Amino acid sequence: MIKYLKNEILETSKNIAERVNNARINEEDIKNVEFIEYIDNELDSYNIEFSNVIFKNCICQNSNFNKAEFTNVIFENCDFSNCDFSETSFIKTKIKNCKFIGSNLTESIIYDTEIIESIFEYANLSNTKCKNLKIENSNFQVVSINQSNLNQLILNNVNFQKSQFFKTKLNKIDFTTCNISGITVDINDLKGMIVNEYQALELSNLLGIIIR
Repeated sequence: MIKYLKNEILETSKNIAERVNNARINEEDIKNVEFIEYIDNELDSYNIEFSNVIFKNCICQNSNFNKAEFTNVIFENCDFSNCDFSETSFIKTKIKNCKFIGSNLTESIIYDTEIIESIFEYANLSNTKCKNLKIENSNFQVVSINQSNLNQLILNNVNFQKSQFFKTKLNKIDFTTCNISGITVDINDLKGMIVNEYQALELSNLLGIIIR
């Protein structure tokens, strides 16, 4: 089981931008803070490191987190839609009841992370490296997961309808509880993919098989 947050007492703050500016000036990480009910639709957190941090009830749409690092971080009841998380690291993070709609997570690293009851619709996770990632009861419709490395991916009731998996190996990944209707996938990457009978019939169309 993934353990989140150490036993340090977290300081409460309602101003992420102020902490980001201080971190740049002092050349230090942002750590041991709980951000609550912060709203900023143009937050610039480029190349900022967040460690042992909680984001709760925060709205940071259209913001820049390019090359940021999140280690031992919890996102809860937040909206980070249309944000730039490209080349960002998520290590030992938990994302619960959040929106990352349309966000850019290309070339990101996602290790030892849980995504629960969240919406990533239209997000781009291409060229990502994922290891020990669990996604549960979440919406990943029309998501791009192209040329990605998915290692130890656990899925439970995830909606991948009309999503793309070009050049992404799906070997040993169990999709039996998921909606994979209309997905786009390279035939060469289907080997070892775990599906149920109904899903197998639908995927047979990709192989040009006619079932009567």
